[in-house]
Amino acid sequence: MAPSSPVSLHKIRRATCNGVDATGGCRRSLQLRVQPLAALSTIPAAQRRSRRFALCGLLGLALLAAPGCGPRIKWYPDYTQAQPVAQKQNQPMLLYFWDWLSRDRARMEMEVFSDPDVAAMMRRTVNVRLEQGWFRDRVRQYDVRTVPTFILINPQGAELSRLTGVPAPADFIKWLQTSIKQPQAADSPPTPATQPSDVESAMSAIAPASGPNPE
Repeated sequence: MAPSSPVSLHKIRRATCNGVDATGGCRRSLQLRVQPLAALSTIPAAQRRSRRFALCGLLGLALLAAPGCGPRIKWYPDYTQAQPVAQKQNQPMLLYFWDWLSRDRARMEMEVFSDPDVAAMMRRTVNVRLEQGWFRDRVRQYDVRTVPTFILINPQGAELSRLTGVPAPADFIKWLQTSIKQPQAADSPPTPATQPSDVESAMSAIAPASGPNPE
């Protein structure tokens, strides 16, 4: 048996007449005609691109219709970017501390954040997603000891309330409603505008220390 070719092949089944049987009928058999996939390159490039775009569009629609894909929640990846927005809109900030390797991350996405009522409630807050391994300064600042942890703070950064673990959507909404109604303390000074962003701080923490080159 000859070894198979490393080139991808396109197999087409075809019925052929393989002689005449005793009744004079045609004995049909199935044969495989092997056609190199490269032969399909005769399709015009514009037509191939349009097919790829159509396939990507169908895939996107399928993902949006899949279970767990709910309304989008606006997240800020950086505390120092979100705080001016919270101060301008006079809205509390919701800090979400999570761990990339934790199973609870997927549970939060599938069970809580996909809920339309949760997404509607989180429009009343400026939401910041903080991975605990990257934003260790914020972990220490707010004394985060487990993930997931949600901390509601006022625009100046003072803590109002916190919630840990993976809550049911109804419990999360109830906690957020109750916490937002609390008076927002204004005794904390605003974050200086010259403070480096969380992303810059995280990058500098993992970057190797640079010093003068030895002579």
